[in-house]
Amino acid sequence: MAEELSQMVTPSENNVNGTIQIYCLDNSDDIINFLKDICEDNGLTRSSQEELEKIFEMIKYPFTVVCEQEYVDRPYRDTYYAYFASKYTNFSKNCKRLAFFQGKVEEEKLFHYDSDTETYLQEHFVGVCVLRPLKVGKIGRTILDPTKLENGHAYIRTTKFNFIILGHDLTADGFTYSSQDSETMTCSEITVWNILEYFGNRYSEYRSVLPSQLIGELERISTERVLPSRGLHYSQVSELLKAFGFSPRLYARKAYEKEAPKGIDFKKTFHYYVESGIPLAVGVSAKSNGSNIAHSVVCIGHSDSRKDIKNVEFQQLDAGGEYKYIDSSDLFEDYVIMDDNLAPYRIKPFNKLISFDDATIDVFAVPLYRRVFLEARDASAVALAIFKHKYFGFVNMIPLLEESVNDMNPLVVRIFLTSSRKYRSFRARHEEHTNISAFYSSFRFPKFVWIAEIATYSSYQGRKVYGEIVLDATASRKSSIDSLILIRYLDCIGYRTPTEGRKEIFDRLKHRTKNCTYPYDMYESNLKECGGCSSHEKV
Repeated sequence: MAEELSQMVTPSENNVNGTIQIYCLDNSDDIINFLKDICEDNGLTRSSQEELEKIFEMIKYPFTVVCEQEYVDRPYRDTYYAYFASKYTNFSKNCKRLAFFQGKVEEEKLFHYDSDTETYLQEHFVGVCVLRPLKVGKIGRTILDPTKLENGHAYIRTTKFNFIILGHDLTADGFTYSSQDSETMTCSEITVWNILEYFGNRYSEYRSVLPSQLIGELERISTERVLPSRGLHYSQVSELLKAFGFSPRLYARKAYEKEAPKGIDFKKTFHYYVESGIPLAVGVSAKSNGSNIAHSVVCIGHSDSRKDIKNVEFQQLDAGGEYKYIDSSDLFEDYVIMDDNLAPYRIKPFNKLISFDDATIDVFAVPLYRRVFLEARDASAVALAIFKHKYFGFVNMIPLLEESVNDMNPLVVRIFLTSSRKYRSFRARHEEHTNISAFYSSFRFPKFVWIAEIATYSSYQGRKVYGEIVLDATASRKSSIDSLILIRYLDCIGYRTPTEGRKEIFDRLKHRTKNCTYPYDMYESNLKECGGCSSHEKV
């Protein structure tokens, strides 16, 4: 074991009770010995050790760990009083909290307080992991910054969490992770709780929820007792999301395939929501040794890895078949998940989100904002119909492009949902000329919009687009083309105000707009680019 590990640092002048221990880990052997050391009071099962090792091995060596021995973790303390305190076996009501820092952080840094030290510690801060005094489900509320972890390249949804570590106010930008204790929280409850933690920390409209509040809602909607937990049906997952302020949409594969618009399959709809930066609750099933397995995970993004264009299905843009396009959802097969059976931020194939050969996604729940009425498959059907239209579609603009559109460089359509606040801000900040920035910043959009960006395969790889179709996400599915708000093709912009009809859009689209350059920046505010997600090949 490394020398630093053999000596627990407990500065007497700063830590008279000896409740803080500081370690530096250099290799995997250090991790194993460290885990045995800090878990000796309540034992460390082999499965718990493997769970913890998966997390530790994502952090680059060397790294420093600050261990708080008697930490009061609010979610666990809530569960303790609601359930574990009533058991015959004694359970501790305190946890341990581990705070991770990149590199070897000197003791003097951790107990020194000035602006330079705060900046240094923030730059090196990876995140925290709570260890609960349980034999099953030892990993409690864990937030790690994926940009500071090993392996992989992906686009994911994160938010900032604040922590006080040894008196330092630090922030980790990540997504909540926790293991199930199998009694109060199974995989489905953990899925819902992780999603609520994300929204509660990111948006003022929502709030963080304690496990007992989740259980209380389950008691209200269930016809039998809910503890010890036996898991949830996905209708209950949807009901829980609804109870905490969402207007969820539930997509079951079998029902979807009977009613979906032509050409917009289950996987496309799934991807549109992922591209929108919405964490999805995903129900997966498989068979193992003749038994049915059901599991629940959260999908928070997709890998940067793309299929070879030769393996992607092309679609016809025009009736004559001269031009073709691809849906960007068809380029991606791997998604980033939070699975309590694996380490955080795992990248897994769509058709194998859990590690069984016949694993399939049966259902997923989308926690939509209550004013989003136009769902993904209806929005995409409208956007694609406009894009392919013979008179006001994009086909008429192709001869004006500075690059050829062919089988090696087809058009690409990327569909996603976003808030008009973020969209307006992004467009205003990324335009080259003030008159176009002023147009976007002052245009009256609804609270949420669906966007269909149009690029060539070449410009898409360079994160540039040649146009976009903007739809009103507060419209109903019956609105169809009347949900159209704005079209931008190259340097032509057609739009309508709330009191105008679609005719005004197409009339304005006929005129070129001064200083409107193209291609212009692809919208990138939904997902965060990150190089710290683990490849499915390493699971």
